[in-house]
Amino acid sequence: MKKIFSLFAAVLLVGSMSAETVTMKYTGTTTQNMKPAVNNAALVNLDANLFSVTSKKNKASAEIGLNKDGSIRLYSDAKEGNGTLLTFFYDYGTINSIKLNILKETEYEVTSDGTPVTANEGVFTIESQAFTIQNIHKGETADQLHLTSVEITYTPDPELTPKVYAPVITPEVTEFYEEATIKMTCATEGAKIYYRLDGTYPYRDQEGTLLYSEPFKITESTQIEAVAVLGEDESKPDYKAYVKVDALNVEDAIGMLRGASPIKGKYVAGIICKIDEFKEASGTITYWISDNGKVSDNDHMLQVYQGLGLNGDQFVTENALQVGDQVVVYGDLKVYKKDGNPDIFEFDKNNYLVKLIEKSPTEAIDNTAAEVKAFKTFENGQLVIIKNGVKYNATGTMIQ
Repeated sequence: MKKIFSLFAAVLLVGSMSAETVTMKYTGTTTQNMKPAVNNAALVNLDANLFSVTSKKNKASAEIGLNKDGSIRLYSDAKEGNGTLLTFFYDYGTINSIKLNILKETEYEVTSDGTPVTANEGVFTIESQAFTIQNIHKGETADQLHLTSVEITYTPDPELTPKVYAPVITPEVTEFYEEATIKMTCATEGAKIYYRLDGTYPYRDQEGTLLYSEPFKITESTQIEAVAVLGEDESKPDYKAYVKVDALNVEDAIGMLRGASPIKGKYVAGIICKIDEFKEASGTITYWISDNGKVSDNDHMLQVYQGLGLNGDQFVTENALQVGDQVVVYGDLKVYKKDGNPDIFEFDKNNYLVKLIEKSPTEAIDNTAAEVKAFKTFENGQLVIIKNGVKYNATGTMIQ
């Protein structure tokens, strides 16, 4: 510990450079997962203009989890030890050290510049712009690493720190259905953001350059480039190319899954044909959609596993969705396989609604399965669906 304190003292004496500390911690009210290939810094109380936090699930079952109790969960890969990986990056200086506050411990590894780092009295010395934390547990059972927080001490570098930080254009996901709401932020207080919608550099005095004031919607594919300006100082630009896409129908989505699984980030439109389960704890509903709104075999239905509501909000009641509702769902698609059971084509968890058209109360539903709620279980290794006390197999055939 003395060595670390001496290092910090030396840093403090170098010009105007001084060490600062931030704490990575989840304070949200809903259980969710980080998204892959995007910056999740804002989800864990960090400034996304300054820091980058990414998740990579590797061979684990899910991306990094964020729990209601505030813990950050890294999942394991029981077979190979190639579990979930968290990467933290700081563009504008040096990460001096980190301290992990652990709620539930398992085997894990901290690396810096690809080299494993060991802790000295609980503190990992990094001295780099990036570090990673990975769950490396392997064994007969899975085991999660739960972090309550990560304390990060870093030193800004005046030569790397810009006078004006680059703006950040969101959302990170650049494909959208029907419309997208664009937001821009800048970490430099008082800076103005100028942008263009044709993908060219936004010179502030050029015709067609706009001054950002509030979030706005786009309804067509659009290339956005933005810069931040404070006085005579100007930032580096940020650029996003947003692409409007059509939703797949259920049959097309299933056809794609026959050729490859999993498939990242797709929109699928369908009609709810049956509802399996509402989970109050997670605010999710598992349901099925088809193109005609009728129950069929698994080759013509797509399961929406533990689905969330519009904008990723949790459902608060099992009646939030009804058989016959028209929906557009966004998420990752996969094929669920279990020995001795038909394949299930499904949206993986963390999917959410982007559009919901409720059926008319007077609309007739020609679907006997629509009148009851159902739940699934496994008996003797077989998938069993129980509706009103009657058992059916995965194809909908009644079990005698």
